[in-house]
Amino acid sequence: MGLKYLHMELESPIQHLDLKPENILLDNNMLPKIADFGLSRLLGEENTKKTISPLGTLGYCPPEFIMDQIISIEFDIFSLGVIIIKIMCGSTGYSRAYTTRPSKFIKQVHKKWRERLRTIPGYTSLEKDCQQVKKCVEIALKCIEEERCKRPNIGSIICQLAETEEHQIDTASFIDEGVLQSSEMPTYRPVTFMMEITDDFSPDRELGKSVFGVDYKGVLPDGGMITVKRLAENSPVLWRNTFETEVSHLMGLRHENIVELVCFSHGARKSVVKHNGRYIVVEIMECCLGYKYLHNGSLDMHLYADTTSMN
Repeated sequence: MGLKYLHMELESPIQHLDLKPENILLDNNMLPKIADFGLSRLLGEENTKKTISPLGTLGYCPPEFIMDQIISIEFDIFSLGVIIIKIMCGSTGYSRAYTTRPSKFIKQVHKKWRERLRTIPGYTSLEKDCQQVKKCVEIALKCIEEERCKRPNIGSIICQLAETEEHQIDTASFIDEGVLQSSEMPTYRPVTFMMEITDDFSPDRELGKSVFGVDYKGVLPDGGMITVKRLAENSPVLWRNTFETEVSHLMGLRHENIVELVCFSHGARKSVVKHNGRYIVVEIMECCLGYKYLHNGSLDMHLYADTTSMN
């Protein structure tokens, strides 16, 4: 639903361009939320562009980008297909999908899930769920088609998934759920505030790292929590563009499947460092983003449980 919101429900569609399990967060009810919009782009009416910028993550980028640096709305669809295959088939599923005939691959996955579901005591929806498994794998294989024009759009994918719902009556209402009508706008906070709530960016508060920075658990004065992303300092142009892109996009996004930006900060802070045997005072630029804290972490943390692996 979140991807459909980005691609089809905004006045200017947004392409995420870095969809992967690490960038899909899970709330208390395991509801997925798309995060990390630092690489996202507005394509406009032309729908396709060429770029020399480094984008995406190896293994989730489509062949047209790897070969010709083409970005389009189908970029995210390819990444989604890889994610679905890894959810349904485990860590080696993606490579198997390319080396196995589609009909045989679908049959293998379907058989493996049927065998596993049968072992669950009191399980009563075997046939229905096995059909959903089959449909998900069929969709995923279409998403990773080498020719991007053959990949389905997100609206078609949602409709196909809705058709597998036993009690689904109105497809239109099913598809349009999720937009948040009332939510506070992200607020600016001084860098000192981000330092205080993360215990001066303490290693004990680290939640994870990426090429763009480090995530920390921030404890608010009222006891609430947020996730603070402190953007990396070693590539000024890269982190500045990432910061500006993410703030500008998330300012206007309101959907239950999109991570919520709570606050942000940027500015210089003074620090004492040792240089050539002397201590000097330097200014360090800080850019931080504060998101709603999600207790279940990222999809990547849950992805390769035995119950979803073909291995």
